[in-house]
Amino acid sequence: MIRDGAAMAVDALPDGALDSSREVSGAEPFEVDVVISKAVSGYQGYQYKVQWDGTVVAYDGQKDLTPAALELCAAATKREDTVIGGCIRVSELTNFTGPVNRLTFHCVAEGTSPLHLVTLAEDRFFGSTALGEAGVYIETTLADAVVTCRG
Repeated sequence: MIRDGAAMAVDALPDGALDSSREVSGAEPFEVDVVISKAVSGYQGYQYKVQWDGTVVAYDGQKDLTPAALELCAAATKREDTVIGGCIRVSELTNFTGPVNRLTFHCVAEGTSPLHLVTLAEDRFFGSTALGEAGVYIETTLADAVVTCRG
């Protein structure tokens, strides 16, 4: 890992503020954002891996928001109760902070599900992190969210 200075979070309620929890009623789709919430040192890209409780919520899809010329984005890959994705710039570093991906879910049962950003300690090859030049991992603080589904 290099340089401290990045942070990522799951924003449970995309509205401008960073929300760590959300309550949803019914089975209508709802969106959450993957957010770069701090980028003091600058970064060239990011990768994310989000896990959830599939007995409570189901994944519908994701959209790259491509801010700050983060235009080379990998197709999101879903495996069971996990989705991975990310984007990179081809030019200089950026200090952009804000939403970078929007994930859509829906409730399948009542209960509470984490929306967990998997760490590099949990998956040393594809944990959630900001990336420096040449894909070098930047030390990145992560913040999860939770969604509570009501009937």
